Parts: sequence; C-alpha cells; structure tokens
Amino acid sequence: MKKLLTLLVIALCATSIGYAQFFGSEVKDVSLRLEALSPEFAGLIDDEYTDIWINPADILNVKGGRLYTNLSNYVTGEETQFGGESADEYLIGGIYSWENIGTFGAFFRNETWKYEVDDVTVDEYKNWAIPLFYGRQINDELSFGVKVGYQKEETESWKQDTFQVAPGIKYVVSPELTIGGIAKIGMASYKSGEIDDDGFLWGLGVQAWYQLNDANKMRGIIAYENSKIDDADVKETDFVIGVGNETKLNEKLMLALGIKYYNWKYEEYGYEDSESGLALPVGLEYTMTDWLAFRIGATNWIWTDEWTGEGNYKETNTETDYYYGAGLNITENLTVDVLGWSNLTDLDNWKLSATVKF
Repeated sequence: MKKLLTLLVIALCATSIGYAQFFGSEVKDVSLRLEALSPEFAGLIDDEYTDIWINPADILNVKGGRLYTNLSNYVTGEETQFGGESADEYLIGGIYSWENIGTFGAFFRNETWKYEVDDVTVDEYKNWAIPLFYGRQINDELSFGVKVGYQKEETESWKQDTFQVAPGIKYVVSPELTIGGIAKIGMASYKSGEIDDDGFLWGLGVQAWYQLNDANKMRGIIAYENSKIDDADVKETDFVIGVGNETKLNEKLMLALGIKYYNWKYEEYGYEDSESGLALPVGLEYTMTDWLAFRIGATNWIWTDEWTGEGNYKETNTETDYYYGAGLNITENLTVDVLGWSNLTDLDNWKLSATVKF
C-alpha cells in the first residue's frame, strides 16, 4: 500500500469548456507512438514528446535538439498526408539544450477555417498559439521546467485571448523513486458584441516514478483542474487517478498496462453534465530490429453519462478501442512513426510522425 501511494501522479491535462472553448490545448500533446499503444497511456508510461506537456521539467529528457512540424501530424492528429486533404493549419516547433544554460522549447501553430455558403465565404475562423518552454537542472536531484502559452482565436463576431503558465519540478528521492509537481494557472478573455467575459483556471499536482526492478517501471496519475467564467454561471472540473506499468518481457518486447478513473463535470445556468468511468489501456511494443518497431494496443472503457436539468437522464456504456502502428529509425537523426497502414493500397488514412534529432 505504501508503494502504491508513492506512485500517484497529479498531472494537469489541458481542458476546454463548452462556453467559448476556454483553456483549450495549444497543440496536440500525445505522440503517435502513444496513439499506437493507447492515448490513455499519457502520464502512465514514459514518452519523450508527451511527457513535456504533462510536466515541463521533463523537457530535460531531451538531449541535443528536436524538430517537429504538422507534417509530423502534431497539430490535430487527424492530418492525412496522402489523402489530398489538410487540417488547414500548421505547426512548427523545436527543442534544444545548451550545457550550463538549460533546455529551451518553442512551438508556433496557425489555423484558418473559412465558412462558406454556396461557395461564398460568410465567416473566417483564425487561431494561432505560441507555447514556450524552459528547463534547467538545479542540482543532481532537482530539476525545474516551465511552460508559458498564449493563444488567440477570432471570427468576425467574436474573439478570445488565452494565457497559461505551468511550472513543474522533479526531485530524485532515491535511485528507485522520483517525485515531481506542477502548478497551473490560466486566464482567458472573451468578447462578442456587448458580451465581455473573463475566465480563470487553476490546478496543482505531484508526480512519481518508481523503478520496481530492471524490467518493471511504474507511474501513476492523480489530476484535478478547475475552470470558471466570471460573468457567466459556467464551471468545469476534471479529476483523474490512475497507475501504469511498463514491463520489459525481453530485450525486444515491452508490455504496458494501465488503469485510469476519471470524473468530468460541466455546469452552466443550472444545468449539469457529467461523465465518469474507467479506462483500461494495454499495449505491446516489439522492437524487431534497431530500426523497426511494431506497436499494438487497446483501451477498454466503462463510463456513465449523466445530465441534470430538462430531460434528466443517466446511462452506462462500454466500449473497446483498438490501435496499431510502427516506428522506423530511418537514420540516427530521423525517426518516423506510422499509423493507419492496414490497407496498403489506400494511403488516405495513413498518419506520419517524423521527428528530426540533431
């Protein structure tokens, strides 16, 4: 029981609430590697790209430099490189570390959507964001990181500015145990005609990693986040708790298991919408050679939807999602991840993730 308690992680996940989509994630924060195992492993097993969005101190895990673009499918995750369609947005960003100075990261995302009626543009949605990172090793045990993000969205009828700050730390307690923490605050301003509303978000957390033995590493997650719009009766809360484990079955095969409970609640003008349930992810990663790895995974869901207001209802559902993918180390400096390649004669559903290392 003592070990289990040390494995609980509080990680803050970006959240958005229905009213004006306050506090949305600036960029896609789950790598295609985890999408091939299960996106629900975010925060439960190690992943270089995904971890920096959970705790900015993990940017120090990047040695040297990295380059990401939306050609790498890091904007929405829905781009189809061979399908002739785009998400009408792009992302470019990178990470680089300097000895004795620290590690820096910067991303830029730009998105434009045109709303047309009978081939005539009636409105245009614009969205751009700049998340910035900095991380530094304070001493042998303590590391620090921070993410600062600004996002601007607008159409002809409304506009919104969002600003978020999330500092994080990690502390090595022993060779087996590392703990960490993160705080997050965010502010948003929404204007439409005579409406002028402000929103506020906050969250606090801790993290832990525990190396059971050479073959087993555990992580856990507890998260709580609260967001509210000042001048409107709108509030959203998120809570999640879970534990994940990576097991090296042999030199080439890794098994990942996890369990996560979540509870989401949204309140607006006397109405309440909530969802709670369990996610049970499982994944296998087989490194066939130094340059090729195959991944498969699944998530079993059990959840309850509940609505309080006009037409009250409560419903329990179950579902299983399946995933697969492959990773290729083309060179020492280029890694490519691929999803959606089950039909080799139809490339429309392929997703590619290319990470350049330097």
